[in-house]
Amino acid sequence: MKRRKKIVITDQELTPIVLATIESKKTGVGLIGIILLFAIFGSFTYYLPTISKYVESYLHPELKSNLAENEGEENNNEEEEVKKYLYTRTLSIDVDEFLLYKFTIDNDTLNFFLKNKKETTLNIDEFNYFLEIYDEKDNLLQQIKFEDVPTLSVNEETKVSYKLKNTNLNYFKFLEIKKESYPSYEAPLNEEKNGILTCTKDNEEIKYIFKNNKLNLVNLNLKLDMTTPDFFNQYETYQKIAETYNKMEGITAEFLSLEEGTMLFNTEIDLGKNNGTSLSLSKSVYAKDTDAKVIYFEMPLKNYICK
Repeated sequence: MKRRKKIVITDQELTPIVLATIESKKTGVGLIGIILLFAIFGSFTYYLPTISKYVESYLHPELKSNLAENEGEENNNEEEEVKKYLYTRTLSIDVDEFLLYKFTIDNDTLNFFLKNKKETTLNIDEFNYFLEIYDEKDNLLQQIKFEDVPTLSVNEETKVSYKLKNTNLNYFKFLEIKKESYPSYEAPLNEEKNGILTCTKDNEEIKYIFKNNKLNLVNLNLKLDMTTPDFFNQYETYQKIAETYNKMEGITAEFLSLEEGTMLFNTEIDLGKNNGTSLSLSKSVYAKDTDAKVIYFEMPLKNYICK
């Protein structure tokens, strides 16, 4: 027989039953401590990617150089922000060596003055400056390489003009682009394993011949007829150029006058024997061993089509 539990009934009022007592202790971590804790956690989260990179480079040393290169590229991108110059008649572009000012557009020609600020003579060919032209939608309309500018003495100035492809310009960017920064290019090879790049403009064709992608020979062919502006003066000019070139080492030139009023001028320049720098056609003749990418990048800026 099971034993029954004895039930005691009292006449006391109902009283709450305390199951357990929890004592609160002062831990010393107040509001400031909580803020510091979140700050530490936030900092750790923010710098976690960087910490991970360096831990990875420590565990895998072969990745360390790649990490340094990537950081260098990021820094360079931040420094490459180029100033915009809105086109106005009061615009001036102040560079360490010279000043550009009095910008105007006449028909399809951009004109401005260039003044030497140096304490010595200024030769623009010593630099590699470009004027980039943009419209109001930030589309690049044209790149102009600074060249064909005469050497300027101290404080001397000269007027410079360039043909525009589009006159709806809004602003300029002025910058120096190093030749080593040009996009890479390999000239296609012919049967003799020489690289060939042909550039044409109007009635002119220039063929650049490379060995190991370095310039070695230049062939220039020019055809003019009676419809060419100033034809008779050019006729006499190229006739004299042919006579002069044939007396120079490393150059052969041919001048042909056809009955129907057409003039042909052909010349081949061996840059191993003549560097071409003193020639009247030097605007399109590059020095021996010039990398093909330089010509491929710069000649289209002179309105040539190259392929």
